[in-house]
Amino acid sequence: MRHVDKLNQLLRGYNSALSGLKAVEKKLMQSEIKRLQKHMDKGAKNHNWFSLSIDEYIKECQQAIDTFRDTKTTVLQHAQNIEKKVVNIEIAQIVKQIDFERKNPMDITEFSEFFENQRVKVIGELVKDYQCIGDQYLKSIEDKTVKSNSDSQKG
Repeated sequence: MRHVDKLNQLLRGYNSALSGLKAVEKKLMQSEIKRLQKHMDKGAKNHNWFSLSIDEYIKECQQAIDTFRDTKTTVLQHAQNIEKKVVNIEIAQIVKQIDFERKNPMDITEFSEFFENQRVKVIGELVKDYQCIGDQYLKSIEDKTVKSNSDSQKG
């Protein structure tokens, strides 16, 4: 009976770990999901109710679930950060608004510098945000998913 409770708890943890993933996230984490499924499938294929290694199977599966959750958390966190950067790029205001309440009109040099300084400043920040997406977030997601896939295939 104690195995039944532990196995039910394991299945709830498995379902919880996989729940809430969007289709694109499932596709991105397809290898991790397959690896987790492989661990879970061992119980259906290699164990019976009288097996002495059920505790070991539960422990192994729980470790696989914990590893999957760690990867999922990292990937979703970076995906959320990427989304924020993209929204910031999308809503950036490159052209600065003119203060129409101003008493004296601008000469052409001042007018040109007014817009050029804003444009250079904003585009510089947007370029940093854009580079951060690839250099930091996508690289980290790739390291977490692709690298862990190649490590698991070696072992």
